Amino acid sequence: MITHTCREKLFEKLSPFWDLFARLFMAHIFWRSGLTKIDDWDATLFLFKQEYGITLFPTLAAYASTGIELVAPVMLVVGFGSRLAAFSLLILSIIIHMTYPQFNEHYLWMLICAGIVLKGPGRIALDHCLCKR
Repeated sequence: MITHTCREKLFEKLSPFWDLFARLFMAHIFWRSGLTKIDDWDATLFLFKQEYGITLFPTLAAYASTGIELVAPVMLVVGFGSRLAAFSLLILSIIIHMTYPQFNEHYLWMLICAGIVLKGPGRIALDHCLCKR
């Protein structure tokens, strides 16, 4: 039988790996999206103007979105500025969900990003190493 203390120790040992997994999971999703956008920039601009219905500065929105999708995942992978990166992706997930409300995976993305913002990147992160000093 596993005691309460034993469960706490197990959770304490596994928690950093869960935090890392959450960061890598979100990084993978948005990194691939960013690469897709830069792969065909004309199609990306068309999507922002026509599909997403952005009438005010669609080119700026395309650059900002793509920039976030390419920079924030790198920050999450190395664990540097993780809360800022996760917050940026959280806002982006909310915007994506407002555009495509029929897809439920956006809720998962928002939940994971909010968890990183609130809890931090965990012990397997550059942020953790820098904060200790």
